[in-house]
Amino acid sequence: MMKKYNILIGIALLCFSCEDFLEKDPQGVLSLTTFYTNAEEATFAVNAAYDGLQNYWVYGAMSIVEDVQSDDALKGGGGASDQPGMDQMQNFIAAPDNHIFSDKWQGYYRAIFRANLALEKIPEVPDENIDEKLRSGLIGEAKFIRALSYYDLVNRYGEVPLVMRASHPDDEKIAKSGVEEIWAAIEQDLTEAMNTLTTPDELPASALGRATKGAAHALLAKAYVYQGKWAEADQALTSVINDYGYMLSDDFGSIFGVGNEDNPEIIFQIGFQTGGASDAEGYNRNGWIAPRTSD
Repeated sequence: MMKKYNILIGIALLCFSCEDFLEKDPQGVLSLTTFYTNAEEATFAVNAAYDGLQNYWVYGAMSIVEDVQSDDALKGGGGASDQPGMDQMQNFIAAPDNHIFSDKWQGYYRAIFRANLALEKIPEVPDENIDEKLRSGLIGEAKFIRALSYYDLVNRYGEVPLVMRASHPDDEKIAKSGVEEIWAAIEQDLTEAMNTLTTPDELPASALGRATKGAAHALLAKAYVYQGKWAEADQALTSVINDYGYMLSDDFGSIFGVGNEDNPEIIFQIGFQTGGASDAEGYNRNGWIAPRTSD
């Protein structure tokens, strides 16, 4: 009996000793309630939005939705069954379930969601944990990314859902917004971003690829052009030419050359590391523009 009693006491003590362990917060798991608490995490949030732009279907697929539909390029391949989605694009018979449309759509809204999340959470970072200039700059970058995403969406799809907050269950039922409302949101984001973003000459080399005031101003100018707001576009474009140090390259062929990524003709570009391009991230279509050979 004493032996059984000792065993029961041991089990009870073991259970009590495990209580603290069982009640610990999950280790190694980030959540909306535990993240976004300091400058580093705020920067990570905006970096995630930039990463959304790196997805192949955002800009890598431009060769499909633009060049392949023009006389600039042919889809190529072994026939209609080789890349049928692209073949539909080339022949202007794309069906609503063409994955190129849906993948591109999802890519943009993924970037928009991340920008919205950053814009929602960065203002909540405690003042003592982040420099206010950094905070406002990151907010400006997130607004630029959101504006750029909607700029591309409205030009390629027309009316689209205008989602200006992080995902919410009700957003599944959100209706499309009119083109005028979308353009107004783009203009507002870019105008506000210009007030907080750094100028190109102030951008350190370590921050190459981040949005600048010049990039926001140039995109705003293009938004005016696409809306036919010629007076506003003329004023904005004049400023872009005169105020930010941009200039045309003497050698067009060198603009996108290796080692020439930071030349004064480029206003904004998506940055990548060398190698590892895939359909998930980067651009790998250069491997397709070659003779079809095992070599």
